[in-house]
Amino acid sequence: MLKFLKRAGDGEAREEEQKRRREEEVEESDTSSASSGRLPRSFLSWNANSLVNRCKEEENMRGFCDLVLKLEPDVIALQEVRMVASAPPGSKRGDGRKRDRGSPRDNEKECKEELELVASALRKEPLSNYVVRWSLADWRYAGTALMIRKGIRKPVSFHYNLDLGQEHDENGRVCMAKFVKDDGKELLVVNTYAPNNGWKEESNFAKRREWDTRLLSFVRTCRERGMEVAWVGDMNVAHKDCDVTHPDFFRGDAGQPGFTANEQERFSQVLEEGSLVDAFRLLHSPEEFTSSDDPAWTWRGQRT
Repeated sequence: MLKFLKRAGDGEAREEEQKRRREEEVEESDTSSASSGRLPRSFLSWNANSLVNRCKEEENMRGFCDLVLKLEPDVIALQEVRMVASAPPGSKRGDGRKRDRGSPRDNEKECKEELELVASALRKEPLSNYVVRWSLADWRYAGTALMIRKGIRKPVSFHYNLDLGQEHDENGRVCMAKFVKDDGKELLVVNTYAPNNGWKEESNFAKRREWDTRLLSFVRTCRERGMEVAWVGDMNVAHKDCDVTHPDFFRGDAGQPGFTANEQERFSQVLEEGSLVDAFRLLHSPEEFTSSDDPAWTWRGQRT
């Protein structure tokens, strides 16, 4: 009730009211419920490497939309959206001012133009068939989003950190939706963008170790609580030799990010502790994709 008692010109009150209206608009546009409709069963994951830039490239965005039309995924997981989190006017990176990481910034000229560009794409089919949840950083860095198809079962809650809290990861690396199954069990659809291990900087190594430690704690918590997990995103690791185009080359380059022994070992532990399986490898044998021209690989020759 506090927001209704503040002055009409109060910036914080305006932001809270705008956020409430946005959430109401999202909910009203989707007539499904949290107890009816089918659960999500198909997923599309895309590292957009700047969603704004992709929206500027008509051919690139058309290709993505064509893929969505073809596959009709229930959930689209985006990484590296690189949109700026909502902030008070005049805010600068690192100023410590409170952000709304669940909403893109719209009170600064360039950010407003970028938001309108993305919003225009989201208003058109097939993307208009999805409800979007954001998790954003203070600046044009990292950031994730989940797009849930309208008409399927609604999530009962959203979480934005590996501790399952409501506070967002400061770089927007986590965006997850919790569904309740017919048997009462919980299903978490988790979208993550893992930090890159880097080549030689200890600060990057430490950041990745800390992330993997948090991830391990997260899957253990999910297992202990009986939660089922569907994990998608950019894991920034090639787990096995069959997940790179030229394993001998990558193995020889001991510092290759995503293919170091430590990263692979920690990833194996996360899969084991979380009782998780690599769905791609479950469906596709190592022999199925052998050429560097195959679509399974990134430009680095890795499946991450």
